[in-house]
Amino acid sequence: MNNIQCKANVKSTGERCQKPPMINAKYCYLHGFFKFQGLPFYKSGIIQIVSGLFISLLIGTFFHVLSSKQSEEIAEQQTRKREKQTKELKDYIDQKVSVADIHNEIKSKYGAVSDKIEKLLDSTNFLSESNDFNGAEEIFRNLLFIYPKITSLRNRYGHLLIQMNNHAGAIDEFLEVVNLEDTNLVANSSLGFIYLQQNKPDSSLIYYKKINGMGSKYELVDKYFLARVYTDLKEFDSARYYFNYIDENLNSLYPSKFISAVYLNYGAFYSDQDSLIKAIEMYKKSLEYENNNPFTLTNLGLMNMKLENDSIGIYYFKHALSINPNLSLAKTYYERALKEKKSK
Repeated sequence: MNNIQCKANVKSTGERCQKPPMINAKYCYLHGFFKFQGLPFYKSGIIQIVSGLFISLLIGTFFHVLSSKQSEEIAEQQTRKREKQTKELKDYIDQKVSVADIHNEIKSKYGAVSDKIEKLLDSTNFLSESNDFNGAEEIFRNLLFIYPKITSLRNRYGHLLIQMNNHAGAIDEFLEVVNLEDTNLVANSSLGFIYLQQNKPDSSLIYYKKINGMGSKYELVDKYFLARVYTDLKEFDSARYYFNYIDENLNSLYPSKFISAVYLNYGAFYSDQDSLIKAIEMYKKSLEYENNNPFTLTNLGLMNMKLENDSIGIYYFKHALSINPNLSLAKTYYERALKEKKSK
């Protein structure tokens, strides 16, 4: 990671640092996928998870209404990529570190926190909430020049960079934290999530395995993403183990959107193996917690079309389109299913 070069002695003058050139991020997937608009994860408020947990449509084989396997494979690949880019998980967990966490870490390592530093820390909250990310970034750079080894500060800066769509810069920050503290939970889980979204499950697995079993308050969420990683790697026995574990340990303390996303992915797991009945069972479970998710409805349409339950499949496509008329996958398959039904 590049050292931050300052033209001013921040500690003595309070002047802002001259920012070094920003690293150009290569946004392979998910332009703008961290928004940090949270809802309570546990009732105690210890952890937050952002609403809007979606997955890309992991369909597997192609159903009988398609005129050409080759053309459908191309369409399917494009659909999977597009849905990963635009409809994936909006956020993993809201793991932003609080100002109190940073304050406590500075105090434990340096003995005291000046009023000036306190004000700077507080201002990062205000600027971030006001969407003045550039102003918040500049303050974080100043603070990290003074306290380069405060991991909570660096994690918080990493999440700000994600909000700014600078994913490459965020990765650098989290890797720096891991270099300082190998088992840091926030940094490792953030790296695992980002690499999963960038379609790099091998890299993602490294970081999720490192923190697996540490007993954190949101361990179940990390196991959920481990299940997704193993599904992407086609290591279905391992994926099944984690999905089953999650299924057995879910309870009402978890947000309904998270539970819905778990079963949506569990359905995709079975769909990838062409276990259509089990996939339908999981998708229906997902709907119990989020009954108007157009992606779940579209998946149910696809599974039923594969089973030649045309009328049921058409029903689900139509329902999905009533919620999101612009959902191209549902629209395309709905129109093709109607044509196929008429031709019979």
